[in-house]
Amino acid sequence: MKKTFSSIDKSEFRGVVRHIDKLGRICVPKEFRISLKLNHNDMLKLFIYADGVLLRLENETSDGVWDAIHPIDKLGRMSIPQAMRRKLGINVLDNIEIFLLKNGLFIRKAKS
Repeated sequence: MKKTFSSIDKSEFRGVVRHIDKLGRICVPKEFRISLKLNHNDMLKLFIYADGVLLRLENETSDGVWDAIHPIDKLGRMSIPQAMRRKLGINVLDNIEIFLLKNGLFIRKAKS
């Protein structure tokens, strides 16, 4: 069975709602980038879950195999691969929830 958001340690987390732009990118909020010490060109591993995507720094140890890896651009944006978005039912301009976790981010389609 695939992991879900409820299986992630959320001892200290915050969430915001943003949208996927026309190019399939999200902008990671500045306060989240500061908390995680994310910088321009840092690479994030993307792990697909049943209900969203877990993002962790490339140098973070983690169990499981990552599904993709993408950099943060100078404006704090990153692309979510089209195949992942399609699998999760996320379309361009959809609202998504971004959660700041202790050691990464979790994104999922916002509940209507």
